[in-house]
Amino acid sequence: MKKTIVILLMLMFLPQALASSFVGWIDIGERVTYGNVTLAFLDVDPGRSIYVAEEVNNSVMYYSLIPRSIYNLPMANISIYRVFLGDPVKLFVNGSFPPVFVGQEVRVGNLTIKVSDVTPTGFEVVASYGGESKVFKTSTFTFANYTVTIIPRPLVFKGEVKIGDNITYENMKLEIESINMTLVNNQTNSVITVGYAGKSYRIEEGDTAIVGDFIVKYIGFRCIMVNNMCDPRIFIEVYLRALGISVSYDPSREFTVYEGHDYVISPYIFRVNGIADDMAYVSILNSCYDELESGVLNASKVWISPIIYDGLSVGLVEVSEDQDGEKGTFITFYNPKEKPGYLALLNITVIPPSSSTALVPTKVQVIVRNVGNRPIYGGIVEFIPGAGFRVLNEAVRYIPSLDPGKEKVFEFTVVPLTSGSLALGKVKGVAPIPYPLACGGLKFMEFSSNVPKLNVKPLAVNFAITAPREVPAGSPFDVKVSIKAPQGFFGNLSLSLPNGMGLLSNGHVLGGNVVVPVGPGTSVVKLVAVTPGTYVLKGELIAYGKVLGRANFNVTVLTSSGQVSTVTKTVVKTRTVTISSSIVTKKITTTKTVQITKTVPISKTSIVTETLTATSRFSLLSLGLGILIGAGIIILIAWIQAHRSS
Repeated sequence: MKKTIVILLMLMFLPQALASSFVGWIDIGERVTYGNVTLAFLDVDPGRSIYVAEEVNNSVMYYSLIPRSIYNLPMANISIYRVFLGDPVKLFVNGSFPPVFVGQEVRVGNLTIKVSDVTPTGFEVVASYGGESKVFKTSTFTFANYTVTIIPRPLVFKGEVKIGDNITYENMKLEIESINMTLVNNQTNSVITVGYAGKSYRIEEGDTAIVGDFIVKYIGFRCIMVNNMCDPRIFIEVYLRALGISVSYDPSREFTVYEGHDYVISPYIFRVNGIADDMAYVSILNSCYDELESGVLNASKVWISPIIYDGLSVGLVEVSEDQDGEKGTFITFYNPKEKPGYLALLNITVIPPSSSTALVPTKVQVIVRNVGNRPIYGGIVEFIPGAGFRVLNEAVRYIPSLDPGKEKVFEFTVVPLTSGSLALGKVKGVAPIPYPLACGGLKFMEFSSNVPKLNVKPLAVNFAITAPREVPAGSPFDVKVSIKAPQGFFGNLSLSLPNGMGLLSNGHVLGGNVVVPVGPGTSVVKLVAVTPGTYVLKGELIAYGKVLGRANFNVTVLTSSGQVSTVTKTVVKTRTVTISSSIVTKKITTTKTVQITKTVPISKTSIVTETLTATSRFSLLSLGLGILIGAGIIILIAWIQAHRSS
């Protein structure tokens, strides 16, 4: 009884490396054809599905496909990964198809690849696009931005067959008709005969021959003895006279831009103004930095809605964050042949420190690079700290000039005022637009850096003040301030000194509230007291306006014998002066200053002068004016009485 070996029709059951495929972008309305199988991409229902038709030998079936799902159609497997809702709508397709036989074609968009010949040792295809054609005989090549990989002669059968067996692929059938064996000098030679489409083909042992749409290699045979007769088992390999053609096409460009940065899509500049909640606020600028279009993009890896301006379409794929800040991954299909003749563009990158501690100054590196093709003159960059940071020293730096491709590196010192995951801040740059880019007069370009995040550790600090309990009056004594803190920390010791005690600094004595800079380790402060008694001193450790610790301590100042100090005080004495007349009596208070000197024993002689001021109600000038006014009143009264009597 004859046995038929059926080679399955579905390509997905062939070895994966032998399948034809298309991976890439295609416009809605275009078709993909492999041999006698065509997929037509008809329309999209945004956010829901894509409508596709499969055509095989004039038979059509329609499907509604959901992105990211795999569909096994009768003659093709297909999955649609992305939908770019631009103009036109584009689909990113991954499909597998049957092999392409001699005389058949692959058509993807405007590309055509025709299989001219397939032999046991080689092949030839002709690729055409836009009126241009080229012959290829290699397994990989690129043509019209399409990348093509070819695997020739897909294997469909390898094994033993008997006379009368059939090997079938689709509607093609290879028949094993006979074998002719000869024995000469103990050497066996054999020839098999196979039939295809009504025609017979002879193949000698060890040879390979083209048999219609098949390529058959006859390897040898063995005998199975049945009734003392040889029942031959023929070992053959059967290939399709076809090619597995894989085409990939990706005219898109994916790029990543940090918040506040620009990206050149010649001749335009794409700017990311802000990123938040899987959205990006973006602008399209011309080379003069005039805003041409702006909008908000929503991140999606499947349904991508772009911003569109004059043939340029840019969509947002995803939003992410790293130590350098928020960033977006964008996709565009704009790829002009010409680039602008002039472009001025600064790329500013903030590189955060690897670690940071609250209230400990740290260095931040800023790299300013001219990525345009024109020099920049007279640029200024300014570090704008984020909430919870302060810039120490200068926040503004000047760039006299910066040539294309060159960069300048600046270092800023910042201090985090609190702990946690904080936005470090950004650097803004401004520079005059160089000639001939100035549109309608001289203008300024503005640039912005990324906004990196910084994890700030809390500050751990120990603070203690040590002072002697008793000190002699007039003798300086040491107060030790011990601080255990990370390297680089600096703060201020604020001491509240009572009357009679002061701080020695550069030959001067300072009293009241004094401030001394301190850092990690032990610092020594010299104090002196001139008046005996017990004093309470209060100290605070302060850094950047924050009180980190408080300490109170008592010091008793003892009286020393054998030495005196003269203290001169200015005391105000008052007395009352009475001025009498026949008309009015008035009391006038005047001031007289006397000096009283007293001697008190202390350990060191010093002169301290205190002036106490008392203010009287009238001065001597007021006294004189009062006398004159009083005399005038007496004369006026006498004149009035004289006129009345007359």
